[in-house]
Amino acid sequence: MKTVQEVLKSLDEKDIINTYLYRYSASSIEDFPEEKPIDEAKTIARETITEFIHELKEITPKFPENKNYGIFYSYWVLHNGFKEPNFELTFLNEIYQKDNPQNYGYELTNRDEIMGYLVSDDGLTQYYLEDLIVDILYNASFWGYDNETFKKEQERIFQELKESEDEDLGKSMTLEEFEKEMGIASHPPKLTKTEKELEDKASRANYQFSEYSKRLYVSKFLDKHPKNNPNLFA
Repeated sequence: MKTVQEVLKSLDEKDIINTYLYRYSASSIEDFPEEKPIDEAKTIARETITEFIHELKEITPKFPENKNYGIFYSYWVLHNGFKEPNFELTFLNEIYQKDNPQNYGYELTNRDEIMGYLVSDDGLTQYYLEDLIVDILYNASFWGYDNETFKKEQERIFQELKESEDEDLGKSMTLEEFEKEMGIASHPPKLTKTEKELEDKASRANYQFSEYSKRLYVSKFLDKHPKNNPNLFA
């Protein structure tokens, strides 16, 4: 398997940037003042993501001392009735210990760590490499493109999380209490009994499909990279 940085370097930079801006152009442009002409905002957005990619290519990747590598992988999910790849991050120990490994967010993970994570060598992930890298770029830049801005946001959020530990976060409320607190007064017409049954059936089928695809990935991974001889970098 290759690291995220190795995959990033191997792909066509222009294609990555074009795909990124096509998919996330709205959020990229929203970062700039309203008085900026749209063409100028687009130019700045392109320059910003280009500079961000260059920084990621030059950064020194950080690898885990305990060899519990982060691994980006994909499995099928259904969206609007059609299958599409779902990109997730898990860790090596999760795969070896569970048939349904936990997925993790990484918006607040340091960039050098992300660049040291591995990209799964399974067929589905390899087929959608460009889409995966674009997804990683979006999440890695969620709290800012430049590292200084990212670090400030990271520190702020971690501090808020620390302060909230003493609060009663476990307090629960009923749906009615939640709606009252949020000011939700109206609702759409209720489903008929048949509609509700079909909705539940569709929901279960969607869940079963994605869970089967995820477990199938784990099974193939274990066959190719057994715990006693993972050979991850072959």
